[in-house]
Amino acid sequence: GLFFVYSMSQVYMVASQPAWNIWSTPVTFFATTFLLGSLAMGVAFVTTYAYVHSKDPDCADVQCTVMRESVRWISVFSILLVGVEFVVLPIYIATLAGGSSAAVQSAQLMIGTYGWALTLRLVLAFLGAGVFSVFLYQTASTAGREKMLSNLAYAAFGLVLVAEVLGRFLFYATNVRIGI
Repeated sequence: GLFFVYSMSQVYMVASQPAWNIWSTPVTFFATTFLLGSLAMGVAFVTTYAYVHSKDPDCADVQCTVMRESVRWISVFSILLVGVEFVVLPIYIATLAGGSSAAVQSAQLMIGTYGWALTLRLVLAFLGAGVFSVFLYQTASTAGREKMLSNLAYAAFGLVLVAEVLGRFLFYATNVRIGI
């Protein structure tokens, strides 16, 4: 799987696409993979727990312990990954702004025309992987709050999913190619 993500990121690394032919392309591919993947696992844990609990509540104690501990680590990992995204993005835009004319046009598109999408993406990523992950960690630390944990896990994943789709939109919409 990791090789596949790396290979996909390398497909975009071509000289005629200055906004893509940059170190941040593989970094953002991996950040998206790990961020959405970890939050999806959190959703899988809470969904599995809800299913096991509905079928046999007496059997769900072990599942609950595993779920709570896993979601705590997932929330820590998500906070770190959103931090990576918030560090990479300004460096990426600054790199584009100091590059070729096509790269500068890409940076201008990202900040100007598509600034609304960039802002929305950052807000949703911060809420989902930042704020909600803090609440996920706190909620997972206390037994008996499994319903709230489920709602937080679903909401965090949903917000980050929309943020990352916006990120892919920006990736393609702000690309200015050189030549044909």
